[in-house]
Amino acid sequence: MITPTEQCPGGTVEQLRKRMSVSEPSSTRALDTAQRFSQSTLPGIEDSDLVHEFHFSSELAGGGFWGFSGYLISRGECIIHAKVTSIDN
Repeated sequence: MITPTEQCPGGTVEQLRKRMSVSEPSSTRALDTAQRFSQSTLPGIEDSDLVHEFHFSSELAGGGFWGFSGYLISRGECIIHAKVTSIDN
């Protein structure tokens, strides 16, 4: 849904915001404390990196819907990690 750039191979938070709902950032320590993920299981994550939650949904022909949500980690405006944690259909 987003286009990689040389500076941001995972795309940017701003690009993703144009396609789906993306929350304001939180510190990685806050989500680590909430046990959504552990910094020790994601090597390379720094204390200054930020966490955003995202959600996408789409209405399907016939009245159904489909969507997914999860979190991403950004460094500056670059997305460096993303994980889908829920799919709803």
